[in-house]
Amino acid sequence: MANGWKITAIIFIVLFVLETSLVIWAVSSAIKESNFEDKMNAYCDYNICNGSSETANAWEDNLWGYYSMSSKVCVCKKGDITLKEVFVEDTP
Repeated sequence: MANGWKITAIIFIVLFVLETSLVIWAVSSAIKESNFEDKMNAYCDYNICNGSSETANAWEDNLWGYYSMSSKVCVCKKGDITLKEVFVEDTP
């Protein structure tokens, strides 16, 4: 059993590489999802809220839009009042 420490070292190296790969994948995935959500929020804010005649003065009227990732819906709000809800496929 003189070489037992070598086997243990190899096992720990393999586990370390797997763990590092998993962490890198998770962080990369989270960044991609965050970027997608930011793009969709901008798309909803500009195209859904500011694009219609009823929302021409968006900044003055406290108008804003956001994208719900779970339901794939753009929501346009004025304060606490929901003006529009539009189903949107993954556009950008």
